[in-house]
Amino acid sequence: MGLLLVIDTSARPFSVALGGARECLYTACCVPEAQDLSVIVTEGLRTIGQSLSDVHAIAVNIGPGALGSVRSGVSFANALAYSLGIPLYPVTAFELMGFAVAKTQGCPVLCTARASHAYAYLGLYQAGRLSFMTYGLVDELAEAVIAGIDRVAVAGNHRSYLCNLLPDSRAVDSGVGSSVAATFLHLDSLSGRQIKVFPEMAIPVTEGSALLTSSDEILR
Repeated sequence: MGLLLVIDTSARPFSVALGGARECLYTACCVPEAQDLSVIVTEGLRTIGQSLSDVHAIAVNIGPGALGSVRSGVSFANALAYSLGIPLYPVTAFELMGFAVAKTQGCPVLCTARASHAYAYLGLYQAGRLSFMTYGLVDELAEAVIAGIDRVAVAGNHRSYLCNLLPDSRAVDSGVGSSVAATFLHLDSLSGRQIKVFPEMAIPVTEGSALLTSSDEILR
């Protein structure tokens, strides 16, 4: 495929990447208060000697993460994909974190992201894919999410907490606290991945998202 633009605003700083399958031509981070996404995308294209007309597809992180930030990235990606008439690939933060960690740890990955109050999103990445995501209280869900698994690497916002919470040294801190855009360029394949073409749009992950497995189902 041609040039791919990846946008990840699920954590700060935001990150952007440009490249192709398994090849990153440009990657950068920006603090939104100092530099907006349009500026960093323009700068990246200029750096590699390309223009917006060379971008054949866009990938965007739909979360979970800081919802306001995720929404800004998803809105930008939806609008740009529409204006260019190109496809859009939604990807979750847990897919990106899980893929990055699994390559080095060689075990399932328990991913987490903070939500409002004491709640959080949790997901399990194993066998090369995100098995499921759920939403609820970390203390109630952590053991159930990794039921039957002897060892997990923990990624996301609750790494230290979960390494202390889970008994018998079952959890190892991956050192990965958030996703980054460039990881998408190294995913095994885009074939079979969900694709959005206007009027379909990418939608951020929220606590009511259809992508989530009910916490009641996890706790059975």
